[in-house]
Amino acid sequence: MLNLVAIVRLSLFSSSGLALLLLFSLIYSSPLHNSHLELVVHRQLDTIPDGYIQAGEANSSQIINLIIGLHPPNITGLTKRLYQVSMPNSTKYGQYLTKEEVEEHVRPNPNTTKVLEQWLTSNGLAPEPETSSSTGSHVNVKLTVEQAGKLLNTTFHLYNHTSSNQSIIRTDQYSVPELIKDAIRMVHPTTFFSPKPIANSPQHPATSSLAAINSNTVNLNRRDNQCGDFRQISANCIPATVMELYGIPSDLGAPATEDRTAIIALNGNAVQAVDLAKYMKQFRPDIPLSEIQLDVLSVDQGDNSIQSSLDNAQINANAQLVIGVMPSTKTTIIASGQTDPQFGSNFLDVINFILGLENMPKVTTVANGVEESMISVELAQTTCEAIQQYVTRGGTFIAVAGDAAVSSAQPPSCTTFQPFFPGTCPWALAVGATNWSSSTEIAAAVASGGFSNIFPVQDHQANAVTGYLDQIGGLYAGLYNKAGRGFPDIAIVGLNLLVQNQGGFELGSGAPFGLSIVAAMVSGLNQQRANEGKPSLGFLNPLLYENKDKMNDITQGSGFNPECNFPVKSGWDPITGLGSFHFDKMASILV
Repeated sequence: MLNLVAIVRLSLFSSSGLALLLLFSLIYSSPLHNSHLELVVHRQLDTIPDGYIQAGEANSSQIINLIIGLHPPNITGLTKRLYQVSMPNSTKYGQYLTKEEVEEHVRPNPNTTKVLEQWLTSNGLAPEPETSSSTGSHVNVKLTVEQAGKLLNTTFHLYNHTSSNQSIIRTDQYSVPELIKDAIRMVHPTTFFSPKPIANSPQHPATSSLAAINSNTVNLNRRDNQCGDFRQISANCIPATVMELYGIPSDLGAPATEDRTAIIALNGNAVQAVDLAKYMKQFRPDIPLSEIQLDVLSVDQGDNSIQSSLDNAQINANAQLVIGVMPSTKTTIIASGQTDPQFGSNFLDVINFILGLENMPKVTTVANGVEESMISVELAQTTCEAIQQYVTRGGTFIAVAGDAAVSSAQPPSCTTFQPFFPGTCPWALAVGATNWSSSTEIAAAVASGGFSNIFPVQDHQANAVTGYLDQIGGLYAGLYNKAGRGFPDIAIVGLNLLVQNQGGFELGSGAPFGLSIVAAMVSGLNQQRANEGKPSLGFLNPLLYENKDKMNDITQGSGFNPECNFPVKSGWDPITGLGSFHFDKMASILV
């Protein structure tokens, strides 16, 4: 039997929840007079964005999740500390900050927190302790549309997107207490309208193709040494192939620590233990099922079972690939039950949940994402800073680079390129996709990447990005941000990965599948380092860029829609990043 334990996290007894409740109860002992809560306009739209029309007031009893985000007081200081513990030549390399040390950099001014608390309590509201920041830097409030209108001195309406007839709840202006107006970064969702509904984007979640196959006519255990063209169904890629291609040992032995690898499952997705068992019996018969360690943590009433009847192909694939490649990994599914049609708030909830854990997972992956234009700048910044807190404590955050090239869901003609979040967050390790052709690793047809319009290029990546821009000259000038963070950072095979889903085998193709292999490799390297008394890898990016000569530089192939995509070049490029890495080579550097 699988050693699978479902764990439900009770927010009332969580460390972050208790800390937040204690913080607000202390503040409550010195309340401000309501006259100090005079509201002033914080954000106001001159016109409703193109493509939307107002369709009447929103249902007053409709429940919405409101995020009130504050500017972090010392994010610059946190960035400095992050580089001190992440640069291999630093005397403080690997000396990660504690939860309390990180929180000191982002904790708001106590006076700001007092006003925020008084504003909420005077309206009969309180933060959700499970998904609010334990520092009070951003709070989640679950309330009705009527309560939100009263709190923000506004009226919420339904807005229809004319081309899709989908509706969202928004307002054209809102107000906040004048005393903390400048301290508030955002109130979400309020005045942000994405240029198109999220449901029209094939990258949410960022899953590429899953093709069902007939296991009666395909040799499932055929070890194809190419993991090749996804149109050739015989070129199936199984754990043994992946391990051979990237020098991954079959067994690292028992890990020396209780460190875990987390897979984020958004929008009600869950994992199916029975599919995992079938997958392991087929492809890793050398591993007793009793040795597999998998559990589930629930956020926002997520599915905490391991016997879901839903078609959760992506999460199934992620769990199977992580455990199939690195079976000694202790794996946790973090399941969010909240469905966010605009993406972002449920993802931030999960990151806050992880930050509230004293013993947080050392590796975290997310296969979901969205074009940067479809998430507000403020929400993207807040979420990215939460990821920054995670990596400063020694975690490695792995995100997908997308699957539909620089033009995303646009037509083949070249228009403004669309970067993909959260892969654009500079503190994430963004992963692209490759495949193998005649024993050569090349950019996969589903490969994607580019340059962020929100986040600037960081110091550790600047030389690599500049080198690429010098190679392409004026190509696509004006269609992308030359000063933006380049992504992906690395790439790995993402085609024809065999997975088990709802009793049958399917071929998964796309970067969201490959990032699970990277998670398995990083987890394995962490295990080897722990066995020698060394800390986890944490923010891995600076080390990879410093050791780019140890990477498998990918110089062939082209991504999706080659007529409107960045070309693959020697060195770093925005399709395959620095290339792929070989486990044994990295182990020789890191262990």
